[in-house]
Amino acid sequence: MNFLNRVSALASIVATTVSFAGAAVAQSQVVVVEMFTSQGCSSCPPADEIFSELAKQDDVVALGLHVHYWDYLGWKDAFAQEKFAKRQEYLNMNIPSRYRRVTPQMIFNGRTQVAGARASMIERQLQAARAQKPMADIDMEKHGNRLEMRLVSLSNQTKPSDIHLVHYFRKAVVPIENGENRGRTVRYANIVTSWETIGEWNGRSPLKLSYTLQRNEPFAVVVEDKNFGPIYTAERMD
Repeated sequence: MNFLNRVSALASIVATTVSFAGAAVAQSQVVVVEMFTSQGCSSCPPADEIFSELAKQDDVVALGLHVHYWDYLGWKDAFAQEKFAKRQEYLNMNIPSRYRRVTPQMIFNGRTQVAGARASMIERQLQAARAQKPMADIDMEKHGNRLEMRLVSLSNQTKPSDIHLVHYFRKAVVPIENGENRGRTVRYANIVTSWETIGEWNGRSPLKLSYTLQRNEPFAVVVEDKNFGPIYTAERMD
């Protein structure tokens, strides 16, 4: 895709994202977009641009997960963690995907994916995710370093789940000095720094959970089927 076409596609997805935001908020629906990317991947910067725009939307929990498997090309991604690559593999085993490891890749609510910086397909999957009925609801309050959560099921299809706490920082500008992106300066959004499981939920009974935060960073709570299945609900605190 040439530069002008890419800019046009980016403008299209931003406009669509804004136009659908009101309906999504009214339904209390949130879309978790996991972006698997690497500083060593020459195909990633266009997708990183699109992801940065998605991260600005109120009804999107955008999580940038940097992977390590392109480091051998000559540039080590300082944000990358091996466990993010493992998560990508597990997710791709459970969604309609022919991939195990590919960058760039966006995964929507743990259900669907788009590989590459294909703005029209990303837009389509985002719309589809927004149209889904919420399966659970989470309410969070923060008092100092104490996080209080309440979970309730909105569907008889929710199953035993893990409750994940995901810390991230909002943005970074990285001059890349080697590898496929040598000489480029790339802007990244919502870079995940830690992903930990802090609780479990049976998927049926209302649950209250209290947790002491150890880090002073923006974070999201993601409630996900135990077998790397669908994400039932999520919320972020910036």
